[in-house]
Amino acid sequence: MDEYGVTPGQEPESSGQVVAFRELNVYVRCTYLEAADQDQLRGLNVKPVPNGLHILVSRSTGQVVEPVLLFLEGKLVRRLLLNKPNNLKKSPHTRKALADDLKDFYDFLDGNGLALDAVDDRALNTYVSTMESTPSPVTGQPYSSNTIIRRLSTVKMFCSWAQDRGLLRHRFLIEEVKARRSMDRRFLAHLPSTRKTERFAPAVDVPSAPDPSERVTVLASAEVKGILDALGPPVPLKCLGVPEAPIEGALHRDRLMAQCGFYVGLRREEVCDLELDRLNAIRVAEDTHPFTLQKILVHGKGNKWRTVNVPTWLILSLQYYAATERAEVAAKALKQDAAYVAPNRVFLNRADARTGRGAQVTPKTLNRIFREAQLRRNATCAIGAQAGSGEAPLYGFHVLRHSYAVYTYLERKRARDTDPIKYIQAQLGHAHYSTTADTYLKYALLAESRLYDVYLDARRLMTDMFEGDLDG
Repeated sequence: MDEYGVTPGQEPESSGQVVAFRELNVYVRCTYLEAADQDQLRGLNVKPVPNGLHILVSRSTGQVVEPVLLFLEGKLVRRLLLNKPNNLKKSPHTRKALADDLKDFYDFLDGNGLALDAVDDRALNTYVSTMESTPSPVTGQPYSSNTIIRRLSTVKMFCSWAQDRGLLRHRFLIEEVKARRSMDRRFLAHLPSTRKTERFAPAVDVPSAPDPSERVTVLASAEVKGILDALGPPVPLKCLGVPEAPIEGALHRDRLMAQCGFYVGLRREEVCDLELDRLNAIRVAEDTHPFTLQKILVHGKGNKWRTVNVPTWLILSLQYYAATERAEVAAKALKQDAAYVAPNRVFLNRADARTGRGAQVTPKTLNRIFREAQLRRNATCAIGAQAGSGEAPLYGFHVLRHSYAVYTYLERKRARDTDPIKYIQAQLGHAHYSTTADTYLKYALLAESRLYDVYLDARRLMTDMFEGDLDG
């Protein structure tokens, strides 16, 4: 492998002839060094790459694709003082997504007989056309515009980095453009609405980004109730008028995870990462109204922490689960394995799980649980349904977050909140006000006018949902 991280082959074409190029056949690998190896490097005054950085490795040579390693290291490694080990920026999902995007680009280069140093505007336009015309090998479906835009953005950053280091034979044009200021438009209204920025490779055709509001899906109250009922019974709480008597064999975990999405707006990763000690640190007085909001810290996207508001009844439900069902799971796991240590997470895999008994519930497992609940609900609804009525659609867990945002906007607007988007932005963890406004405000306004009969009274709608949920 040469200095560009490509396997040496014949010289690039010089007279229009197609030259064979040895395939790299790269794959994504996560860096990992044993503690002894790390100590050995530190003894040589060399800081090792932190464990958890996703890089590319060539199957043909077994060597690391060096340009990708250096690019990702510069972008994702946070360099600290000499006496402290470096650590990583961004979330593991983001780090792997960047490596996956570059793997796809290197696969494209291999398939077209190109070396990295030969990349130019024409190559990137061909790359975009290939994604637009070729279905995904994973899903078999055409790539979405968002996927193409994200991959092209990653590749442009990589090519810009490579150009700055003289790794490319052809220079990309960099032009100065005016871009909209992605800041809070309410508090910074006195600043110009545009700012100057640079655009790399403007000659490369970029697909139009879809309207964010078009991707919003909101569940009706009856749909939410049906899915929650399929997930399990509600937690019996005295403050909600439900007798505090445990139901034999009742399991509440799955319903509670969905409630965290629908009533708090948490992402699936944030639900799985809820920490037990932060939950148990919340003290609720006996006379507290069940709908009073409590605050808890959650670990969000981009490795950032934020404080979210959670209804008191949901906090009490989570604490009930932790003291009963979760405690039983941890006890059984310890009985099966004396070395077991329960993770500091609220939601654990059940003791009868095929793998990972007593381990933290993963986002993938949560997705499967949510899908299976909808299949059970659909099967129940199909009994007695008219022939040809069609199957009910299946939603991803993220639909609960969408529903929370729109219903919360309508409710707070009804309560005369002058800027409900600001509250939703903080609750959802969006870095920019415009992200929340562009995604949910337009949809909510259209929903009010187009579905007036459904959204006639936002307060009544929210009440119906709470009552439906509490009645189980």
